[in-house]
Amino acid sequence: MPPSGKCPECGAPVGGGEKCRKLFDEVLAREFSNLLYFGVHRTTVDCYALQHPEGYCASFKSFAAHLTGLCCAVEFGKDPKMMRAIHIGLNGRWDETRPPSVELRGAMTIESVHRKGDPASHRRAVEAWSQSVWDA
Repeated sequence: MPPSGKCPECGAPVGGGEKCRKLFDEVLAREFSNLLYFGVHRTTVDCYALQHPEGYCASFKSFAAHLTGLCCAVEFGKDPKMMRAIHIGLNGRWDETRPPSVELRGAMTIESVHRKGDPASHRRAVEAWSQSVWDA
């Protein structure tokens, strides 16, 4: 477990898990309030979810959705046909068990994205974060 002052799930140096969630909420608000930020929204959600699996990847289906969404973003340039296939493929009921969470979840966190102030640097930060999470 990370030392006090860090998010216990992703390790972000933000003062704890509740403050990490607050940064995530602020980033989501930024992405929803300006179309120039919204292009990376799905990747933002997938990265945060995979770094916070206890709350966002509780089921096999949610884990699979976030992992395959991140794969599509990093490996396939967010191919719309692939994203649609993922969505269709995950429809219905899934009774599988989610695999155990990995301990190392990437060197970058939501904190790296939160501090960016313009759309281009925000997008680059989300792309770097997604590669960090994917590599982990």
